[in-house]
Amino acid sequence: MKLELEGRGSRGGQPTTVPQMRRRAGREVLEGWRKELDSFYEVMNHFRENEETIFYDLSAMSARVSQIRSLVVRQENKALQVFRTQEVDPFLKECDRQFKIWSRVLTISQFEWETSK
Repeated sequence: MKLELEGRGSRGGQPTTVPQMRRRAGREVLEGWRKELDSFYEVMNHFRENEETIFYDLSAMSARVSQIRSLVVRQENKALQVFRTQEVDPFLKECDRQFKIWSRVLTISQFEWETSK
């Protein structure tokens, strides 16, 4: 079924059919999610500067990315599945890794503080 948009033809890169509109919307959503992931990695790069909020940040980021993952899993779109396996799942693993690292750092800091009394 072809849906023509009023006053717009196929010029200017505007979608003219329902599938074209869905593809464009899907690409825009995917790009938005990629930007979110990039911003989350940027936050991780600055953990050392603000150690007080690391666990809050990790919790919030992993919750958001888990939400994105659950939306992606429900779709039968190959591009979204590739996004999940190549970007979302590795990010969640990195969140787990960062949690373990910073938990150990905190434990060592607490131990040093306790032993210095």
